[in-house]
Amino acid sequence: MTEESSRAEPAPPSDRSFPYGRRASRIATAILAGAIWAQPAVAQTTDDTQLWLSSNTQGFVRGPYRVSFELHARWRDDVQHYERTVLRLQGGRTITKHLTAWFGLEENWPFAGRIPEERRLWQQVIFVQPAGNWALSHRARLEQRFLEGVDRMVPRLRYSLRATRPFSPASAWGVALGTEFFFQLRDVLRGRQPYPAGLDRDRVQAGISRRLTHAVTVEPSYILQFINSPTPLPNRREHIMQLQIAHRF
Repeated sequence: MTEESSRAEPAPPSDRSFPYGRRASRIATAILAGAIWAQPAVAQTTDDTQLWLSSNTQGFVRGPYRVSFELHARWRDDVQHYERTVLRLQGGRTITKHLTAWFGLEENWPFAGRIPEERRLWQQVIFVQPAGNWALSHRARLEQRFLEGVDRMVPRLRYSLRATRPFSPASAWGVALGTEFFFQLRDVLRGRQPYPAGLDRDRVQAGISRRLTHAVTVEPSYILQFINSPTPLPNRREHIMQLQIAHRF
């Protein structure tokens, strides 16, 4: 099934008094390492190099309520063909200092029929956990996917972990590491091809961030994505160069 990338919640300043900081850092490292080993070396696996460009703006509109707008452009087939444009709108509410709840919708406009057209709704929570010099962002998202040619709505559960830290306390530069797992929650058909429930894909990401102003950050990164395709389709391993521009208001 088709897929996208989404930016994680910006982390608040590190709170060294937050309990279990060192333990949380070790757990995050284990999850990130495990995500790499979870990508099996399969004989029938196709490789592709892609380019993803995205921009987003996010901020508070009233009290604890906030909104977010994202626009994405994707190239595939070793960056030779434009694949799709993605638009996302989100609304959220801050629950506590570390917890935020969101709902959102997404529209995909494929180019030249390279992927099926898709509309998506989701609900998610993001928990930001300071851990020493690092900030860990946990995100759980439940999606309802409506894809062209699929016999019914496709529910999917996603979990992502993102770890960020500045190079130094006053530095405008930082490092970002992340992983994400996708689980399809029921069997569906696309034409005559069954897509069974189970692990859909997983990602590992590494990047560098640069704060240009108090409101604008740029983050180039590399994403390794493994797509678990149903039999008899080959699995896919995608090498993605991503550039994100984020604005906060």
